[in-house]
Amino acid sequence: MNIYARTSPRRLRNFAGAGLHVVNGWFERSARRRELARLDAFRLKDVGLSEQERACECRKFFWQS
Repeated sequence: MNIYARTSPRRLRNFAGAGLHVVNGWFERSARRRELARLDAFRLKDVGLSEQERACECRKFFWQS
């Protein structure tokens, strides 16, 4: 008997939904880091970040918080 025969469709939907939620978070994080990379010095100061903090954040991979 395989695992899918024992797993309810509802559990599979929940699992798939959780996976989509994680992937969506990765896309959002990546987009925010791209926006952060494009900020000029004035805007960067406005949000309270230094150039070094921005560089550190932009170097992270999309799956890293």
